[in-house]
Amino acid sequence: MYRRQVTQDSRCKVCGNAEETTGHVLWQCHHAKEVWNEVGLAKDHVMDSCPEFLDLLWYGCNFKKWSEEDIGLMVMTAWGIWTNWNEVRHGRSRKPATIRARWTKNYLEQYLTANHEVQPYRESVEAVWQLPKPPWYKANMDSATFEQQKEVGIEVVIRDHHGVVVAALSKKSTAPLGALEMEAKAMEEAVEFAWNMGIRDCVFESDAQIVMNAMLHLTELPSSIANIIAGVVSHLHRFRSVQFSHVPCTGNKVAHTLAQYARGVSSLHAWVEETPSCIENLVTQDVTFLSCSE
Repeated sequence: MYRRQVTQDSRCKVCGNAEETTGHVLWQCHHAKEVWNEVGLAKDHVMDSCPEFLDLLWYGCNFKKWSEEDIGLMVMTAWGIWTNWNEVRHGRSRKPATIRARWTKNYLEQYLTANHEVQPYRESVEAVWQLPKPPWYKANMDSATFEQQKEVGIEVVIRDHHGVVVAALSKKSTAPLGALEMEAKAMEEAVEFAWNMGIRDCVFESDAQIVMNAMLHLTELPSSIANIIAGVVSHLHRFRSVQFSHVPCTGNKVAHTLAQYARGVSSLHAWVEETPSCIENLVTQDVTFLSCSE
C-alpha cells in the first residue's frame, strides 16, 4: 500500500514494528506466525526469507514437498491472514490466531466438499526424460538448498540426441537466494554454460513451471526473478535455435541427483565429454528405457 502511495506510513498496521511487505504481512509478522502455528504448517528460516507469495508456494511444493491438501491449507491460510489484515486496515478488530485458523480451515472444508468429484481410476505413468532430435542438445537444470551450510547448489546436464552427456556443471553459492530465484539462476547458468560449450541449438528443460512460463512469456514475471529472466532473454539471440520445455520432477532425475553433489563441491566443478559418476546409472537407465520403448 505504501509503494502504491495509498498510505504514507510503510509500517505494518497489525504489529507496527516492521515494513509492511507482502512477505511480512503473510508469514513474517509474529501475528501471522501465530496463525501458521495454529493450522499446523511448520515454517523455517528459508520460508521466512521468501519475498513474494509465489516464492512461498514454490518452496512449499518443491522443497517442503507438501501434499496437495497442505498446499490448499497454505493458500487458504494466507488468504485468511490477508483478509483479516484488510479488516484491521479498515478499522475492524484483529481476530485471534485460533479464530483465524478455524475460519480458514472451515472455508477450505466447504470448498473441498462443494468441489468433490469421484475420479475414475487411472494407472499413473511416470514422466521420463526424452531425447532431443538431432542436431539439438538438451540442457536440464536444477537447484538444491543446503540449509546447514547456508548454501545453494546449481546444476546443469547437457546431453545429445543419443542421450550421452556432453557436459555437466555443478556450482555452489552462498548468495541468499529465495527458492524461485534459485531456479531462475539455474536457467541463467544453463544458458551461459551451453553457449560456452559451443552448443548452438538447445532445448532448455526444467521442472520449475514458473520459470518455464516466464521464459515462454506465458505469465507475468514475478518481481523476484524479473531481472534474472530479462538477463537470460538478452543472451538468447546468440544461439541459432532455442526451445524451452517443462518436465515433471521424475523426468529431471539426472539434474536433481547431480544437485546433491554440489554439497561436496568447493565452488564449481565442470565435466566435458565425461559423465559424473553420481549420475552414470541414471543416464544409462534413461537411454536403455528409451531404446526399449522404440
